[in-house]
Amino acid sequence: MSDTGKKRRHYQIIRKNYTYLVDILDVKQIMDSLFSQGYLTKDDLEEIKAEDSRRNATKKFLNILSRSGIDVYEPFIESLRTNGYKQVVEKLENLHQ
Repeated sequence: MSDTGKKRRHYQIIRKNYTYLVDILDVKQIMDSLFSQGYLTKDDLEEIKAEDSRRNATKKFLNILSRSGIDVYEPFIESLRTNGYKQVVEKLENLHQ
């Protein structure tokens, strides 16, 4: 699969699970991890932190990921895994296969 096709597939997985992710994730630790790896900017963090609720922060986070010019799916999955979201990873990875 080409890089473009792979990124499109990853985007579709996140989009298909958007409501589930918004309902379950608290993105504070996840975004810090992705920031430290260079996948989010300081401006991205400020936009996410400015949101008035956990759900809105998660929506902002997912929207930033989806508009990123690079494929951040694998780092996102790894960040979920290391921050205790094993069930989320399993759900997303089952769709990925």
